[in-house]
Amino acid sequence: MIEGVSRNRAHRVVLAATALLFVARAALAFLRTGPVVVADETGYLTNARIFSGGLPGQMANAPFYRGGYSLLITPLVAIAHDPLTAYRLVLVANAALAASLVPATYLLLRRCLGAHPGEAAWAAIAAGMYPSVTAFSQGALSENALLPLTALWLLALGIAAGPVSARARFLATAATAALAGALLLVHGRMIAAVGVTVIAFVALGALRRLRTLDLVAGFMTLVGALLVVRTVDAYLVRRNYAGPRPNEASQRLSNLEHVHGLAAAARNLVGQSWYVVAATLGVVVLAGLTLSARDAAARLRRGEPGALVVAAATLTALALLVATALSFPDLERPDMLVYGRYVEIIVPPLVAASLLRLLRVGIRRIGLAITIIAVSTAVTAILQATLGPKAAANGWDVASLPFLTLDVRPAAIVGAGIVAGVCTLVVAQLARRHILLVAPTVALLFVGPALEAEHASVLASQHSVYPAGWTSPRAAASRATEIGYDAAHRSGLFVNEWFLPDARIILFRGTPRTRYVISSADWGRSHAALKPRLVWRDTGHDRAMFVLAR
Repeated sequence: MIEGVSRNRAHRVVLAATALLFVARAALAFLRTGPVVVADETGYLTNARIFSGGLPGQMANAPFYRGGYSLLITPLVAIAHDPLTAYRLVLVANAALAASLVPATYLLLRRCLGAHPGEAAWAAIAAGMYPSVTAFSQGALSENALLPLTALWLLALGIAAGPVSARARFLATAATAALAGALLLVHGRMIAAVGVTVIAFVALGALRRLRTLDLVAGFMTLVGALLVVRTVDAYLVRRNYAGPRPNEASQRLSNLEHVHGLAAAARNLVGQSWYVVAATLGVVVLAGLTLSARDAAARLRRGEPGALVVAAATLTALALLVATALSFPDLERPDMLVYGRYVEIIVPPLVAASLLRLLRVGIRRIGLAITIIAVSTAVTAILQATLGPKAAANGWDVASLPFLTLDVRPAAIVGAGIVAGVCTLVVAQLARRHILLVAPTVALLFVGPALEAEHASVLASQHSVYPAGWTSPRAAASRATEIGYDAAHRSGLFVNEWFLPDARIILFRGTPRTRYVISSADWGRSHAALKPRLVWRDTGHDRAMFVLAR
């Protein structure tokens, strides 16, 4: 009876938190005008436009963006042809996806890690309040699909390994494979999830936790999912990206063929691992230090669902860190050294699982955790000071940095390390005296970085791309079916093509073949012979649209 009351209360807490997080993030959508993370957002948005039967974008010179997230937002792009309305609907959908992380994580903790309802509820809420989750929800970015899908993938894997009926195990195994394929359909880096799924299936088969029938279903589903991924990729490459794309995996692995690439990967791995330590306020480090390698190995040998889920999440995080480290052989921006965006989709489940282990934190482990944070902070700050470029950082990639700025200079890294160290002490002391306050405290500590990311990254980007007085070019091009975009002045291409859904964008050099032209504001004067008439101008940037007399 007591357990039932506690469970019901926990369910109400989870539902209330989910609703509040959805409303708060959805409200932010109405402060927004359009994409600011280019070309990423435009890639996913124009993919959705193609899926809904619209015109392709001019993405030939952009990286390839897979179609999984775009498929989710396609109905919104289809029903709201107006770009501003469609974009805001996409952000509202993002808010729903982000909020769904809380119940998904709650189920993961309850079904697979055996957590008490109250502990699971607050740990799931803390995971759902991880700062980058809010930042991602403010852009048309693949992470919005990856976050809940990753939690569901771990949940399905845990159920497949757990004490369930034969039918449930069969379905969970197939679901694990399907979700791994769905993750890859959303983003190429999730080949890590596919690899971890294969390893988990082999291990569970060896432990006789999965029958031959289960393994056949799992691997056949995985093969089918990979074929779907390949088909969708080929369709988008042909329709939206002007032909074949380079192999990302081969490009990353080629960086290991020379000394510079190896040194760069090692350097990046240090900085990006530090970011995860600091962004999680030391929680993951504290929890990791409570683990006994012998105990963990014994639990894995017994095929315990909780141990398998934690191992799968940890292995995925390590694979994503390595993939990220290999992605930036040259530091073009300072945030690349501590780039967190690729790995952050697995961080919320790790934070939630970590919060369940803090009951065992001792004085020696607290000291070791502080030492790890201090040393990693010092090394990362030195690397940034000696190797980091002076260019501006992209705050979207370090949105959970626990400091008052996202400009990852050495001083900011030291400041973030100090904040993480102090928070580690606070959390550790609470764990020793008032364990029930740990998860709510971590959830509250995440609020500050989330607000800073919203101010310094999301809204700052919004004001930069869409300054006061900005108007959409769509009305000025209402009669255009083709618009020439000056290749010598391609600034704003990825933003403007989203707001021009009814016209095909054609890059040109020299004399355009189209009647409508977008270029710099002085293009009209230098091409007076074409009798251009100014019909639109970007008030905050050197961009204008002309209609030629011919």
